[in-house]
Amino acid sequence: MVTNNTASVIVSTYNWSQALSCVLQQLSLQTCSDFELIIAEDSDFAENAKVTQSFKSRFNSILHLTQKDLGFRKTRILNRAARCASGEYLIFIDGDILVHPKFIEDHMRHMHTGRYLQGGRFMLNSRQTARILNLKKEPRFPFISSAINSISHGGFAYESRRSVRKGTRGCNFSVHKSDFLAVNGFDEQFKGWGLEDTELICRLINSGVRRYDLRAAGIALHMHHKINSRSEGLNTNIKLLEETINQNKIWTDHGLSQPKQQSNVIFKRIK
Repeated sequence: MVTNNTASVIVSTYNWSQALSCVLQQLSLQTCSDFELIIAEDSDFAENAKVTQSFKSRFNSILHLTQKDLGFRKTRILNRAARCASGEYLIFIDGDILVHPKFIEDHMRHMHTGRYLQGGRFMLNSRQTARILNLKKEPRFPFISSAINSISHGGFAYESRRSVRKGTRGCNFSVHKSDFLAVNGFDEQFKGWGLEDTELICRLINSGVRRYDLRAAGIALHMHHKINSRSEGLNTNIKLLEETINQNKIWTDHGLSQPKQQSNVIFKRIK
């Protein structure tokens, strides 16, 4: 039995309230309901606040974090979410990820200190995504395929030897908070899209944390959307990643231990 607030589920989002509503709906249907929900918003979009408020009765605890929209600063808001998380285990998903009803249960079943869990995702096309967004009834997940539901019954986790550059998905992974704190979380020097999750995983592995891949477990669907420009900051991000790899870095001086910046984040406990 999972005890209350053993896990904190952190949902990163940015200005897509319709998708966020679908994401929260699926999280409200989990077979394991004993978790803290944290919405980590890289902006302060009024519609997202309305959506979060509308789900307050479906969760034990919801915390909504926002910050000024000053460009892609996902790492910063995720660090603040992890800092205030009450759970000993952190489960990260994105605000365009629909999770299977056993998603939290799967992550919790395979949780362990000294390892992180890497889940995958099924990519939805534009037609499937549009249909999901327009559905009025719940739940939306079984609409995709009964086959996806059926494979979840034999799920397992295994230690992976894959290169950290392959298969890293920040939209579906989990780690003990103690292991996350030991490397100082995400590196907030990463600005713009790309590689911030890979760099974090490199430092976790350098610190001795092992990678376990989920198979037929932790199932998630990625909603289709327009791809924004990925040129902003990418060269800098690549350089930062290479530095971590070449120097076998464990710690970043630009991580979550920066309390002077915390005051710029707005915390809203949904009651």
